[in-house]
Amino acid sequence: MTRGCKCEVAARFYEILAGRARAEWRPSERGVAPDPPAARLPDPTEDVIARKTTMTSASRLPIPWPVSLCVLLLLVLAAACDEKPVGPAPNPIEPVWTFEAPLPTDEILYGVWGTSASNVYAVGGGGEIIHYDGAAWDRMDSPTEETLSAVWGRAADGVYAVGDHVVLHYDGTVWSLVETGVSEFWYGVWGAETGEIFVVGEGFLHFDGAAWEPLTDVPIDRAEGVWGRSSDDVYAAGTAGAVSRFDGSIWTLMDRCSS
Repeated sequence: MTRGCKCEVAARFYEILAGRARAEWRPSERGVAPDPPAARLPDPTEDVIARKTTMTSASRLPIPWPVSLCVLLLLVLAAACDEKPVGPAPNPIEPVWTFEAPLPTDEILYGVWGTSASNVYAVGGGGEIIHYDGAAWDRMDSPTEETLSAVWGRAADGVYAVGDHVVLHYDGTVWSLVETGVSEFWYGVWGAETGEIFVVGEGFLHFDGAAWEPLTDVPIDRAEGVWGRSSDDVYAAGTAGAVSRFDGSIWTLMDRCSS
């Protein structure tokens, strides 16, 4: 039975008992002195004694059982209605955010990517690259001191990091600079399963699996991030709400959201 039903049943039970109590409780039949005979004038002394006797008897009247039961029921009713609703218990294994410290660097970190809880990369200022193996963060040797803004990979031996005028590649052993022929401030990187890689920032860069080439047909000036579902469904997000989509052939500017 729910808490609401308990309260309704208790309240109805109280109404029934209260009605019975009113029916059985007759103050006129108990503790009230009878009227003096009409044919006899009352003696003032007897009247005083009668009033004193009436007050004493009324103060000692026992409380009928229906009234006592109603009072007890009211206490139970109040306790039942104040019960807290029973809800599902919190999930003890619900994931929560925790602070990982100390890290092996004081640099600001701008990008993070990983394949599992024991293989996470983070990049940031001063060319900083750190790696988490599931137990601790460790610094990795970086071939640059330029700020790195983003990191992404397709496998443990195919990780890329981009930043100020640099593109880096990790082959599972060492990080190295990638010669792209284009020098820009890069802010985002993403790749498809086909081997293609897209780099965005103050310019746009594409790797087709064999060579790097700049993209000049993107209808936005700059992009802060890039992501896709496949090589023919890629999105680049820029400033002022601009988003451009690549369908495998051309880049188009998508309609902006109305406010």
